[in-house]
Amino acid sequence: MWNYILAPIIAFLGFPIGIFFSFTNPEEMKPGKKYFHLLQNILLTLIIFLVLEFYQLPLVFSIIITAVIFILLFYWKNKHKSIITYFTLAILLALSSKNPHLFAIQTSLIALYGLPTGSLESPKKGKQQQRKKEALKIIAKHLGFIALSIILLLFFTILKF
Repeated sequence: MWNYILAPIIAFLGFPIGIFFSFTNPEEMKPGKKYFHLLQNILLTLIIFLVLEFYQLPLVFSIIITAVIFILLFYWKNKHKSIITYFTLAILLALSSKNPHLFAIQTSLIALYGLPTGSLESPKKGKQQQRKKEALKIIAKHLGFIALSIILLLFFTILKF
């Protein structure tokens, strides 16, 4: 039971750590931006692929679906993209809870996904104190991931989904 409560918290920690990295290494943010986007898309695609494979979709369908998602991610521009993505990750984490090994892998991949996402979402302009306040607001907007994950995980556990 505690695994289902701690896993989303651990998975989410990558996001504030990514924001922290952007504060400590601001000179690396501009040249690394394209690599952060690429890493984000690769990790998200891998997370989706693993869930599809666990539910035993034919390999061809899994590859086609993940390839389409990977391509769409490069062109999807929305200011709420990371929040929507984190809610989707909460659902995928809950779906992976049937298999303890997949659940552990998904938790780790979501934490890794948070590193580039937090770095890209961190405030870039303003004084240090203003940027810290804005960073806390950004983190607060993404906390729904933890709540939704825990609710879904407990729901799936009770229903034996």
